[in-house]
Amino acid sequence: MSFCPAALFLNNSAHKNTAEDSPYTTTCGRGGKMSVPSDRERMLRLETRAKEADVTLRQLKSYVQLLKQKAGSPQAAAQEAECKKVEADNGRLCHQVTQLKQRLVELEVRNGIEQVPSPKRVPLLSKAQPASPPAANGVSPPPPVTTKSPEAPVKGPAKEKKGGEGEGKKKGGEGEARGKKEKKTGEGGGASAAVDVSRLDMRIGRIVSVERHPDADTLYVEQIDVGEEKPRTVCSGLVAHVAMDSMNSRLVVVLCNLKPVKMRGVVSEAMVMCASSPENVEILDPPEDCVPGDRVTFQGYTGPPDAQLNPKKKVFEQVQPNFLVNEEGVATYRGIPFAVDGKGVCRAATMRGTGIK
Repeated sequence: MSFCPAALFLNNSAHKNTAEDSPYTTTCGRGGKMSVPSDRERMLRLETRAKEADVTLRQLKSYVQLLKQKAGSPQAAAQEAECKKVEADNGRLCHQVTQLKQRLVELEVRNGIEQVPSPKRVPLLSKAQPASPPAANGVSPPPPVTTKSPEAPVKGPAKEKKGGEGEGKKKGGEGEARGKKEKKTGEGGGASAAVDVSRLDMRIGRIVSVERHPDADTLYVEQIDVGEEKPRTVCSGLVAHVAMDSMNSRLVVVLCNLKPVKMRGVVSEAMVMCASSPENVEILDPPEDCVPGDRVTFQGYTGPPDAQLNPKKKVFEQVQPNFLVNEEGVATYRGIPFAVDGKGVCRAATMRGTGIK
């Protein structure tokens, strides 16, 4: 029996070749023929399989490592807990931002600042669509104009009559509109009235009760007697500056003709006047002999106050910058004291040279 190196190589390899696999043949033993690939082909096959095996092995290792991390890694659990905590904090902060926005809007409304809603984006298609139904129904203005144009040359005299009637109607309409405007201005106390302190209804009030606002940490809710049938509810942002105990039964200066505003669910019907600076706030002190309902007056400004200030006119916003506590502690408007006839003037306890609001 003779020895064949090619046959030994094939026995040690993972794949065996038959006579039909390759055109290359070699003689083994007594003239037997066996097909064997060339050395180059064998090397290419082995290199390819080795590369594929390496890739598969790397993938398996990465999968195993990933499964181990997800299965029992304390770091993964800690990261998941941290993510949940961050999401909870984010939700809480979003809620706080919403509340602060609402509070800002309420304060702006209270101070007469007009709120302008954000414009809504309307697609171009939606603008074009509403125009088509009126045209189809014959309601839109263009059809009457087109139908009248050909009749104009034929009916000249009739057109003049119609024009005369139209002018008369227009004049009559203008007269009626002017009459209505005059009535409105007369009822509203005169739209051209001067903007000064006489249009503010300031009275002396006495705080009947005071408590913390249920939904706002910086607000007090007071019941103040201003000489009417029942006390008025007033919300004041004085928690950080004035102790609650010092407010009970206290005389105060109250601005009574502001438009009522809801502040965090509580309707505020007036405003307590205070000396104010960025660092401190003090409630103004009326004369000791005052009683609820006494009017605060200003020498030289004797006009009747508005029944209710129109926030759009911003009367208070124009008058307020002229309020000042002078160096003697007296509350003034353009140098004229806040006075109660026959009883004295209103003062600030310790603050000097500050504004009033």
